[in-house]
Amino acid sequence: MENRKLIPMVDYVLKISDLINDNETYVEDKCRQMEACEVYAEFLKQTPELKHFVPCGKDGMPLEEPIDNTCKNCDHKKGEDICCHFEAWHEAKESVLFDGLKLIHESQGYAQLELKNADLFITFHDGKIYFENELYEKDIPIYNIESLIELDLTLTEETAKKLRL
Repeated sequence: MENRKLIPMVDYVLKISDLINDNETYVEDKCRQMEACEVYAEFLKQTPELKHFVPCGKDGMPLEEPIDNTCKNCDHKKGEDICCHFEAWHEAKESVLFDGLKLIHESQGYAQLELKNADLFITFHDGKIYFENELYEKDIPIYNIESLIELDLTLTEETAKKLRL
């Protein structure tokens, strides 16, 4: 995967139309391209959630990354020697769509993420999502994943693969 960045829909359609499989008929190829475009369009119109940026529990709040996979620091064990917190964190990590963000502040109904190596922040507050940067005078609302394109975020390898980027 050389490029794991979000791209505008028009660029995606043009990129996908260049992917021609010699083993398929023209109709099969066009159907496959159309399906890929539909998947990407559905992806872009999603409303971002905190779990798309950092691993979160079922309550929607961020989970702390376990130090190891044993239950040395837990009061309880699940099954063998694998800690239930370790399993929950790794399961939640599968929902993360973007790499390179870290949680810098969190309280009930509020979370702030920072893009590593940049002065860019994404804030979740009372069900609304904003991004802020020193260049902007005010918080800019985020309505869907498509509005994140200009932030130049990096997708996880798995997400980029699913989207054929």
